[in-house]
Amino acid sequence: MRISPKIFLGRVMFFLVLLTLGWGTAMAQEVGVLTWNVSHRNDLFDKWVKEFDKTHPNQKIVHYDKKGSEWSTYYQTQVVAGTPPCVIDIQGGLWLEYASKGGLVDLTPYLERDAGYTKKTFSSDS
Repeated sequence: MRISPKIFLGRVMFFLVLLTLGWGTAMAQEVGVLTWNVSHRNDLFDKWVKEFDKTHPNQKIVHYDKKGSEWSTYYQTQVVAGTPPCVIDIQGGLWLEYASKGGLVDLTPYLERDAGYTKKTFSSDS
């Protein structure tokens, strides 16, 4: 399934919000970002990483893009090993399983803390 550039950019901006609204001081030098089958949008992802690098020179973004069933297997293996990626892009209802087990962070406080940026980044039709 192809994803529209607008939706992909919205997701990338969501990752940026995650990384800039408080995670920067608590993260390791390497920031893993796991996406689900968006390799056809690597140009947009690379553009975002270049912008992020300008304000976060001590952080290194590592992009892992997995297809289909590879995503879940990869992610679960990383969680068990204690090395999950910092940011994940979840498709379909898979997030329900992780949320029910306490595996997701509520981003509301971060988005509210920087309401101006959030409003500018996430339009109501995103």
